[in-house]
Amino acid sequence: MARILFVLLLLIFSLATEAQTIHWIIFGDTRDELIAEEVGNSISVYNSQFVDRINDAIVPKGYLPRQQTYTGMNFTTAKCNQVIKRLSCGKDDIIVFYYLGHAGRAEVGKDEAAMYNAKYPWPDLQFEDGSTRDLNRISLNDIHNSLKRKGARLTITMGMCCNNPKSQYKRHGKSSQSVRYKIVSKKFAKKVAQSLFLKHKGSLMVASAKPGEESQGANSYNGLDVDCFTSAICETMDKFANNDTGDNVTWAGFMNEVSSKCTALAKIQGEEQHPKVQNFTTSAK
Repeated sequence: MARILFVLLLLIFSLATEAQTIHWIIFGDTRDELIAEEVGNSISVYNSQFVDRINDAIVPKGYLPRQQTYTGMNFTTAKCNQVIKRLSCGKDDIIVFYYLGHAGRAEVGKDEAAMYNAKYPWPDLQFEDGSTRDLNRISLNDIHNSLKRKGARLTITMGMCCNNPKSQYKRHGKSSQSVRYKIVSKKFAKKVAQSLFLKHKGSLMVASAKPGEESQGANSYNGLDVDCFTSAICETMDKFANNDTGDNVTWAGFMNEVSSKCTALAKIQGEEQHPKVQNFTTSAK
């Protein structure tokens, strides 16, 4: 009997160590009073309308979700560096990093701006020191490259932040409203999730605004005041899960829709916002 129990324990341990993991990493600035409530709402909506749906679809396929969320006093450069350094991935793992907060970029002269923005299009994320609130910047691109070196099958890095030298994440009041799509079938939603996360490999990096632009807030999603980019992600998930085309969804198609929706929501507020996307994903087959 003891020998049988020992064999069963070895089998369970073997399965556990071989299981693939999807690593959800979220950093959100909830200390800045100007954006704290909206960032908190955006994280909540992102979790319920995107993260949970993806997990529901890929857990039955052998993936274990591991989520780490850092807000408040943990929203620091040191914590971000520590999390990335300690992250360990298998070759079939998935990494999804999402930053929500302030960001900026170097200020250059008008004559240099076009060349500089083309060479360095990614924002510098503005973390805060845990005690003094001094700003510490890390490039979204540097974070993405560090995560790619972990060797996961799919690495996604996103920043919901401004991307100009004098950035100020804006709150306008509830001046725009996301279109809500009724999910007609959970089966369709799972197809979308499985197509995006199980049938692709490579990397994807997204900034919610291109160089020179600010990210817009105060879009109402399900009655919550959230940012336009997070709204666009969740609304796109809603739309794609509303029809039986999930098997054919690609990251290129998904992010094109996210970008269009984000731009449309910002325009309602009289602002310009065009997400910057670098897509190096391909079929995993």
